[in-house]
Amino acid sequence: MLAATVAAMLSRGAVLPGATLPSAEGPVAMASPVTAMLLANALVPVGTGPIGVAITPDGSFVYVANSRSSTVSVIDTATNLVTATVTGLNGPIDVAITPDGNFLYVTNNGSNNVSVLQIRPIVTSITPGSGSTLGGDPITISGSGFTGATAVTLNSTPVAGFIVVDDNTITATTPPHAAGTVQASVTVPLGTGTGGSFTFVPPAPTITSISPAAGTTSGGTLVTITGTNFTGATAVSIAGTPVTSFQVIDDTHTSAITAPHAPGTGPVSVTTPGGTATGPVNYTYFTPAPTISGFTPASGSTAGGTQVTITGTGFTGATAVSIAGAPAASFQVLNDTTIVAITAPHVPGSGPVSVTTPGGTAVSATNYTYVTPAPTVTGIFPTSGPAGASTQVVLSGTGLTGATSVTVNGTPVPFTVVSDKRSPRPCPRTRPEP
Repeated sequence: MLAATVAAMLSRGAVLPGATLPSAEGPVAMASPVTAMLLANALVPVGTGPIGVAITPDGSFVYVANSRSSTVSVIDTATNLVTATVTGLNGPIDVAITPDGNFLYVTNNGSNNVSVLQIRPIVTSITPGSGSTLGGDPITISGSGFTGATAVTLNSTPVAGFIVVDDNTITATTPPHAAGTVQASVTVPLGTGTGGSFTFVPPAPTITSISPAAGTTSGGTLVTITGTNFTGATAVSIAGTPVTSFQVIDDTHTSAITAPHAPGTGPVSVTTPGGTATGPVNYTYFTPAPTISGFTPASGSTAGGTQVTITGTGFTGATAVSIAGAPAASFQVLNDTTIVAITAPHVPGSGPVSVTTPGGTAVSATNYTYVTPAPTVTGIFPTSGPAGASTQVVLSGTGLTGATSVTVNGTPVPFTVVSDKRSPRPCPRTRPEP
């Protein structure tokens, strides 16, 4: 009697605090009054004669078989509201869902058969399989069960727009999205299907200009590259050589420092995860013009042979050295900042020092002076002669060119300069000594 009373009260939502029900396994405690009230407040109106129920594997939807109205009600568990009603059945009494959640099986008691319904879309592929992170790329989603689609997303991001072509095809436009691989989700009133694969990749960079367009072979020139899609750049090369360093200023500007490079011209390239942009503009490496900051000594003999040390910059590859307008007898480039040269014979006078390289010619701000050396007498032949007679004597020495006078014991004598090292002259008559 007690059991019958409890069952009748439960069927009406009644609660007996602290009551128990007999069962084969022993007494079963009754639900608390609070639990019973919560369940009562979650009543969801469905069709007539609800008798069978099934829930999707992910718990998103509940399907209720309504035998007397020959329908199946679809309840969204997030809202506990009926979102769709399946018609065209015949006294359904039971429902079952496949483990993948794609199909619903409904037993039709009135027609002794089972209806198989695709309750959510199946997405099999997305073509093309990749596109820009900027979005705007057209894609085609293939599968089944697309009729009546209400939403299409890529990794939960709604597409920019879509068209249901037929039950197996949807065309859509990709939205802006971070780089990475995502799946497409298609939602219809009975559920949502997810599948396929699409990869968002950064757009390939482009280069429109560089400034400046040339720099020295020694490197160190700051070059600003203008273009698009530079964000995330991983490498910058100028004329085929990686730059010393670079910085992405923004998506359209990158600055780079050139590395040392041989003379020549080549394109600029920027590499990002989206690809590599090359050109269309070229950068030219040129040999810098030399400069002269000084030289030592500042003067030397007109006879030449003086070693002159020239200091400055850009001497590497020097092809000529001149001193006071005359090519040096020889020269050697010690390094990019130092040259040693040997002067050639030269008339007395002054003139600048110049160094020529493939980069140009440098001319010193000060002059080098060729000076006539003081004469020296190293020998007389003969060393004696008869008194009172004229004797031709040959003087040997250095620096005799340009001699203006010759004296013997203080007495001027006529003379002729034969060469810089020899001067014959007649000696004056001298009286015999007493």
